[in-house]
Amino acid sequence: RRGGIVLKKLTIAGVGSVLLVTGSLTFVRVVPEEAAAAANPVQAAAAANLHLGEVVATERRRIDYARLDARLKRMAEEPTMVGLAVGVIENGRITFLGGYGETLAGSGERVTPETVFRWASVSKGVASTMVAKLAEQGKVSLQAPVARYAPGLRLPAGYEHRATVSDLLSHRLGLYRNALDNKLEEGLPPSLLRAELGTLNPICPPGTCWSYQNIAFDAASDIVAQQTGLSFEQAVQQQLFYPIGMTSASMSREGLVTARSWARPHSVGRRPLEVLEPYYRVPAAGGVNSNIKDLAL
Repeated sequence: RRGGIVLKKLTIAGVGSVLLVTGSLTFVRVVPEEAAAAANPVQAAAAANLHLGEVVATERRRIDYARLDARLKRMAEEPTMVGLAVGVIENGRITFLGGYGETLAGSGERVTPETVFRWASVSKGVASTMVAKLAEQGKVSLQAPVARYAPGLRLPAGYEHRATVSDLLSHRLGLYRNALDNKLEEGLPPSLLRAELGTLNPICPPGTCWSYQNIAFDAASDIVAQQTGLSFEQAVQQQLFYPIGMTSASMSREGLVTARSWARPHSVGRRPLEVLEPYYRVPAAGGVNSNIKDLAL
């Protein structure tokens, strides 16, 4: 035990070696599984779910994996391709994880299943899951006006009192596409921009048309923070990433660029691009990073 952390005895190969290499523990007290669960239920759940990240070849049924692997290798050799990671889920279990190409064009550093990628807008699924969990707990109503839970969000014509939480999560707020993203990229604070959305002209009443958003969508992070009493990042880590075993997942630019292996963004012409900060400041819309295993979970 150190700092109140209790370690459960595990039979997974390699866990002991990780503890030895890090050298961050003065000593380890191994406790029975039942005691670990009682001491820290979240940690116990994480340990119990570690098996979900394993590749289970026995669940392979309908896919020709050798053919898939060969095709992905050919794809990685195409002139516009730098690198990719692929995961396959079959019968509810991960049945394939593979990395192809390079993390940086011309570097020779290979993409592996451990390479961390930026999720970009795939991050929105995390925010939606968190809000759905709150709805399941009776803390949020998906059909209630979004203004009830995200008072900082303003919409044209006072539509924040008409648009529902469901409308927020499904991009049906009546705003033009990617409203004020240009100002986010210029460095303006997201909280200020969410208020400024109310000065725009609507393109439709809420719930009647679809138009993709980032700044408005990030009001989901306010909903989660308000209802959990935690920052959005803390809530996601504690209630989603950690319990299901997403060990590589992070929610910051630093979390991406400090990973041992991480995939750089590139232009269509394979020119490396800088990873910019602005969209990490709307974490519900675009702030998650992880390797392919954690994405598959």
